[in-house]
Amino acid sequence: MHSACSMEYHWKQIDKEISLSPMPTEYQGATVKILCNDCQTHCTVPFHVLGMKCTGCGSYNTAQDGGLIQQQQGGEQQQQGEEQEEEEQQQEEEEEEQQQEEEEQEDIETDREPEQLPTPY
Repeated sequence: MHSACSMEYHWKQIDKEISLSPMPTEYQGATVKILCNDCQTHCTVPFHVLGMKCTGCGSYNTAQDGGLIQQQQGGEQQQQGEEQEEEEQQQEEEEEEQQQEEEEQEDIETDREPEQLPTPY
């Protein structure tokens, strides 16, 4: 798996392609552990679909060594916290509505007059 010849030109081309291809927002900040096939270095690098560059030798001749590591940014954490808070509030409101409906149903059932049969003539 070791590169058989100098790949510096090819690595520079990949660098250019990566700089022109930003990752979608859900993958920005994500990192991944890799193993370099050229220098045998294990490192954690930014994830990109076009390639992951070894921090040891600069090679893209790497293999992913595990899954994505999502790193949440401060703004995203705050947004997720606010969304979770809104969901909890909505859930509480729904529970209150359901409880009110149940109480109203009980009131209706207890206030109901006994069914009267028609009087015979």
